[in-house]
Amino acid sequence: MKIKSIIALAGLLSLAIISMAFVQKPIPVKTTELAGEKESFLEFLSQFKKVELPYSIGLNDLDGYRNYRDNKAKPAAKGAKKTSIKTTRFIPESTAGKFSRMGPPELAPVARFYPNDKMVAVVYTFKQHFGGDLNIEYQLLLYDLKGNILQKQKQKTHFSGAFNLAYSSIEKTMTCSIDAAGNIAQAEYKNVWKKDVHEHGFEGNKLVDFKPSKTTAFKLDSKGSLNENKYAATASRAQP
Repeated sequence: MKIKSIIALAGLLSLAIISMAFVQKPIPVKTTELAGEKESFLEFLSQFKKVELPYSIGLNDLDGYRNYRDNKAKPAAKGAKKTSIKTTRFIPESTAGKFSRMGPPELAPVARFYPNDKMVAVVYTFKQHFGGDLNIEYQLLLYDLKGNILQKQKQKTHFSGAFNLAYSSIEKTMTCSIDAAGNIAQAEYKNVWKKDVHEHGFEGNKLVDFKPSKTTAFKLDSKGSLNENKYAATASRAQP
């Protein structure tokens, strides 16, 4: 009995040793910082081309329309840079939809300027993956010199506090101009297509004109707030 017990015990020990040999050791999990967490404000700003005021985004600058205009030579669009803005703590929108099937929006740097010696403004394009190449927004975001986003705007903004500066879309368009005093003039247009865009769509269609619909104006103050005012600046109307 003792011999049988010893043999049985030895067999169990051998089986345990063999089993342990094939158990996969747990892989240590490395904790990494979120993308963009270590990016400095200067590194972030370096993506944006510095421009001087006055600054404008006109009809010929709207990248979304390039394939639907006539065949005349067109200037390079202000949002046509191939580089994109990666996830960054300086633009909350860059993480929006990160875990959804749609994914985060496509953001691209356009320009930066300094309204005064205490703040910096950046302009970037905002495009959803499902929005098509016509639906592009130009957003204005304001910071202090340390990279803190200034107070969220009350009108025409995204949740990040960015101001909807200009846009291109299938039916409507908005252009803008900003002067050195912080006055922002915006002009809205109704798009005129060669064929009814609702009936024929925009693929193979041609955008022939922009019909003015209304104008609005805002004033950027020294604290980074934008308030609508009666500033009567006129935005130049570029021809298609």
